Amino acid sequence: MQGRPAWSNIVNPYFGLTAATLFATLTASAAPNLVPNGSFEEADAKGAISGWSGDAVGMTTVSFARDAEVKRSGAASARITIAADANPSWPAYVFTLAVQPGQCYNVDAWIRTREAARVAYVATDFLDAQGQRVTFASSGTVSGSTDDWKPVSVVAQIPVGAVSMAVRLILYGSGTAWFDDVTVVRAEAFEAAMAKLRQPLPAEWVTRGTTSVGDLSRLQRLFQAAAKGGRYTFGVIGGSITAGGCASSVDTRYAAYVFTWLKEHFPAAEWTLVNAGIGATGTNYGCLRVQRDLLAKAPDLVVTEYAVNDGNDQESAETYEGLLRQVLASAKQPPVLMLFMMNQAGGNAQEWQSKLGRHYGLPMLSYRDLLWPEIEAKRLTWADISPDSVHPHDVGHGYAGKLLNTLLDQALASVPTAAVPAPASALPAPLLTAVYQSTNLFEADDLKPVANTGWTFDAGSGWDKGWKATVPGTVVEFEVSGEQLFVSYWRIHGPMGRAQITIDNERGSIQEAWFDQTWGGYRHMIRLAMGGPGKHRVRLELLPEKHAESPGTEFRLLCLGTAGK
Repeated sequence: MQGRPAWSNIVNPYFGLTAATLFATLTASAAPNLVPNGSFEEADAKGAISGWSGDAVGMTTVSFARDAEVKRSGAASARITIAADANPSWPAYVFTLAVQPGQCYNVDAWIRTREAARVAYVATDFLDAQGQRVTFASSGTVSGSTDDWKPVSVVAQIPVGAVSMAVRLILYGSGTAWFDDVTVVRAEAFEAAMAKLRQPLPAEWVTRGTTSVGDLSRLQRLFQAAAKGGRYTFGVIGGSITAGGCASSVDTRYAAYVFTWLKEHFPAAEWTLVNAGIGATGTNYGCLRVQRDLLAKAPDLVVTEYAVNDGNDQESAETYEGLLRQVLASAKQPPVLMLFMMNQAGGNAQEWQSKLGRHYGLPMLSYRDLLWPEIEAKRLTWADISPDSVHPHDVGHGYAGKLLNTLLDQALASVPTAAVPAPASALPAPLLTAVYQSTNLFEADDLKPVANTGWTFDAGSGWDKGWKATVPGTVVEFEVSGEQLFVSYWRIHGPMGRAQITIDNERGSIQEAWFDQTWGGYRHMIRLAMGGPGKHRVRLELLPEKHAESPGTEFRLLCLGTAGK
C-alpha cells in the first residue's frame, strides 16, 4: 500500500524547479529504458497490458484497462478508474525490477486525469528480499480534469537493504487517470559522482575552502556538553539552496550532512534539525523572520547561507549583521558557521559577508573557493554540481556538507580537557550598524489597516498570501514604528501592476509587481528609510500605469517589517 503523500516533485515557486531536474544533464544521453512496454503498446491474449500488473490493494471499486482511445503516443495508454469510495486506497499498475543499493534511476511518466477527486502520481517502492518496503520516493501529482498530458518524475536512489524497485502508477481517490510513456533510466554518471563524494575532500581543497577557522570556543563548548547527552537543536537559515532547491530529498541537502555528523559523533545526545530556508529571500527578510523561524526553536548550532541571495554590498551586509547579532545574542549563544555558496559565474557576496565573519570571529566556509578553481581548470564542470544557474544538486550539496564537516572535525579534534567558558554576554560593537538587531515582522494576516478604500486580504495559495488590490486608485494605510521599513510584495509573470508606497506622505517609491521571467513568483522586498524613530504611516496606492506586457494591474502586499526604535 502507498499510504503516504506524494510531494517530492512538487514545484516550489521559489525554486522554479523540481527535484528531478537535477538529473537533466546526467541522463541526457540515450540510456536504455529499463521498463519494457512503457508505452503500453503490447497486450496479452486477454487484452491486458503485457509486463504490468494491476494491484487493487483490496479495493472493489477499481478497474484497470489498456486504453486505445486515449494515449499520448503510440497505440494505447494505461488507465485506472475508481468509482466513489468512502475509504480510498492506493491502487496502481506495477512493474518491478532488480536493483542494488547505491544505484540511482530517473523515472519519468506522463499523466492525464478526468474528475480525479484526489491525486494521480508515480511512486517507487524500494523492497527488501522479503518484499517488504524499505522506503519509497514519489513524484508530483495531477488532479481534477486535465486537457493535456502532464509530465512527472521521480529520482530513485536505492537505499541500503533494497533488492528490487516497484514502479507504481497510482490513482488515489475516485476518478480516472491515464499513464503513458513511462521510462526508467539508470543515472550511472550521477552514481559515480556520488561515489567520489564518499572519499575525503583533498587537503588542498579544504584549505582554500576554509575562509576562516574563526573562534572555535562556542563549538567546543557545545561539543563538551553534547558528549554527555541531552537534547540539542541544529538550525540552518538561508535561501532556496538551504531549503533544498534541486536536492532530490531531505537526506541529500547540505544540512543533512552536518546533521548526520552530529548524530554520529555524539550518539548520547538527541538531535533535532530545523531548516529555516526560504527561497528567493535574502537577509532583509531573514533579519525580520529569524526570531520566528529559527530562534524560537532555541538552536544550539546554526549555519547561515546567504552568499547568493544577498548583494555584495553594504546595504545587504547591514541586514546580515542584524541577523547574526540576533543569533549570537540569543538564549543559548550558539556557534554560527557562515557558508558562502556561488552562482554559475562564480559570483557571490563573500567579500562583504566575510568582513562580518572576521569582525565576530565566526568560522567561514566557501563552497566557491572549494570548487571554482576546479571549474576554471576544467577538471570540473558546472553541470557536475548544478542543473541550473544557482542551485546545487545532490553532488553540489554533498560538497557543501562535507566542507562544513571538515570544520567540525577540526573543532572536535581541538576540544580542550578543561571546560570551555561561556561566551561574553555582550557582543562586540557593530561593524556597520545594530539597527537590524531589533526588528518586527508583520505578515499579511497580521496587518490591520488604519484606512482602506478597496484592498482585500486574500489567502492565495500560501506563497502569495497578501493584501490585494486590482482597481487603480484604491488605497490602504498602516501604522508602524521604527527607523527602517521593509515592504515585501509578490512579483510574477502575470496580470500584475504598480503601486506607489509613501511614508508619512513624504517619501515615495513606485514598485513594479510584473517581471519578465516565467519560472514562477517570488517575494520581492525593498527597504525604505522612515526618517527617524517612532510611529509612521505607510500608504500604498494602486496606480493605473502598468508594464506594457502585463495584462492586469494586481498588486499583492505580503508583509511589512521594521527595524530600529
